[in-house]
Amino acid sequence: MGLKEKQVQRLIAELQQRGYVERKVRKTPHGQTSNEYDLSGLVKKLQELAPEFIEAAGAKRKAELRGGLRIKTA
Repeated sequence: MGLKEKQVQRLIAELQQRGYVERKVRKTPHGQTSNEYDLSGLVKKLQELAPEFIEAAGAKRKAELRGGLRIKTA
């Protein structure tokens, strides 16, 4: 992605603050192994926004089609 590790950590922290991502620490008897991330908050938000994106994509497509149907006159 071209991002440094610290940048990714800051972005994840921001997503956590907004309630889009929940970090779950995974541990073994020997200590922490890694993190697990619950993205259900992000999925929910994207589902709420989906109609807007679909509408915008449709409007863009219609504009492209209209532009492609123009006839040039000399």
